[in-house]
Amino acid sequence: MAINRTETSIILTGDPNNEDESHNCDAMGCLQEHVLYRLSLNDVPKIEQAVLESAAKNDDCLMDLLQIAIEEMNEEQSSHLLDKVHQVQSENLRDIREWKEDVE
Repeated sequence: MAINRTETSIILTGDPNNEDESHNCDAMGCLQEHVLYRLSLNDVPKIEQAVLESAAKNDDCLMDLLQIAIEEMNEEQSSHLLDKVHQVQSENLRDIREWKEDVE
């Protein structure tokens, strides 16, 4: 996944989930790469949703996306988002621990 930032938006490109039937290349404006998200820098709820989905998937670009999100948010919004990301990552670790215990 790659992140491109313009003056007005954040564009995340990469490979869509094979099960994502809602991905439409024509609607998203895909060219050489699939556009996964096209987010207005003014749309804080959608930026937050993209960050949390990235955290849930443990995407490589999480930290870059999180940095952009925090730059666009006020202090209260960014603190709230960081708490949510921490919660998602803690759940991911808990799932890994449970899986490891089941394997052993």
